[in-house]
Amino acid sequence: MHYLAFVQRDESGGYFATLPDFPGCEASAPSWLQLEDAIRGAVRAHVSTRTEPVPPPTPIELLTEDSAPPDSCWMQVALFSHEVRPARRRAREVRTGAMLESRLRM
Repeated sequence: MHYLAFVQRDESGGYFATLPDFPGCEASAPSWLQLEDAIRGAVRAHVSTRTEPVPPPTPIELLTEDSAPPDSCWMQVALFSHEVRPARRRAREVRTGAMLESRLRM
């Protein structure tokens, strides 16, 4: 699932993010490249302290420019991807004809 974060520069030149779908959840990182991992860690910690179910992502159409802090931009972050992986099929035995070198023993 992809969630949106508002990203701003902080006083030290790093980045600061808030997530509208997770009130009170904030993340910061010294670089843009590190911010996505920082957001994932912050959301993981935030969700682990709550008893409510994880909210679905708010569609971008419902988030207006008025809801964004001044001088911010959007970042889309993939979260909870482990929950939507398809189930693995159980391996099944298949017989095949194979020739092995005489030195090899089974």
